[in-house]
Amino acid sequence: MCLRRKSVMKSVIWAGSVLFGAFALAAPVQLPPEYVDPDQITTSGISSGGYMAVQVHVAYSALVKGAGIIAGGPYGCAQTGKGEQANLQRALGPCMAGDYSLLQRTWCFWGLAICAGTNAPDVALSVEATRKRASAGEIDPVANLRTQRVLLVSGMSDQTIKPLVMNALAAYYRSFVTVENLRYETILEADHTFPTDSYREGNPCSSSATPFISDCRFDAAGRILQHLYGNLQPRNEGLPRGHLIEFDQAKFLHAPESQSMARTGWIYVPESCASKRCSLHVVFHGCRQSFSEVQRKFIEHAGYNPWADTNDIMVLYPQTIASAGTPYNPKGCWDWWGYTDPERWDTKDAVQLKAIKGMIDRLKSSR
Repeated sequence: MCLRRKSVMKSVIWAGSVLFGAFALAAPVQLPPEYVDPDQITTSGISSGGYMAVQVHVAYSALVKGAGIIAGGPYGCAQTGKGEQANLQRALGPCMAGDYSLLQRTWCFWGLAICAGTNAPDVALSVEATRKRASAGEIDPVANLRTQRVLLVSGMSDQTIKPLVMNALAAYYRSFVTVENLRYETILEADHTFPTDSYREGNPCSSSATPFISDCRFDAAGRILQHLYGNLQPRNEGLPRGHLIEFDQAKFLHAPESQSMARTGWIYVPESCASKRCSLHVVFHGCRQSFSEVQRKFIEHAGYNPWADTNDIMVLYPQTIASAGTPYNPKGCWDWWGYTDPERWDTKDAVQLKAIKGMIDRLKSSR
């Protein structure tokens, strides 16, 4: 690494250290440029963040080389072609619960809502839409996905995104990813929560409540990173060695609050990344799990950072913010039904996806 890169990273780490102890007193820093190995970029997420990870992986498969999904569903699952409200009904129905509820069907019968599409996640339609969008250049070519690694994790007691929706996601990925690269793991007692084996202050595994992180005796973050990157060094079991840095998301999206993204995001930078090129893993929190909702609980306790410390992996934590106006996103979810654009929210032209791409490009090393 050249001296300029070392100097930039040292200054960013210093600023991040100040922010770590007193982030309310200092302005967020800019993301450091050119420190990430462009061939070692992956993503993961839970719930709306699981859907977002799928969208980022599929849309930018030339850049993002693997994905881990906890409680998500097939690419474009909520797309109806009938506008945002119809998309939202489909998201809440087949793409979460697995079908339209009796209440939704009643609304639709009386013309108060639209229950479009099949009464289940439509895997065939998602696969077809993926191929069409790739052919049109709206997302990267699907051939990129074939040799990439994907890990799926489903709580068998999840009452928010039912296991059959995760089954549909597995069927979707089987259309593009080789059998040996796709792994699907289940946790019998887990509800809608991020499973760990180390967060002792977390919820019981059978609970789905804030901060939606549980002690399930299952290290989801570690399993995801090990599947995506291969054999890793044991995680750091002590105090964090790296630096947690708050950065300015407005550099990547003008007026981010207008698109339900927070003004700032976070990145965890291991000490080793000050002197060597590192991998990058982009993590998407779920609804009601952003910094504005749970502070640093997800960022610090989901379990990624201890693995990052010992394996030269930067962990990027982009952030949403709740919006009760326009767009309507009162739980601070990532856009997986079209509240920013009912037709193109999951393409390379989508505002949230472009912002994430900008963050990755900022961090990405030159070849």
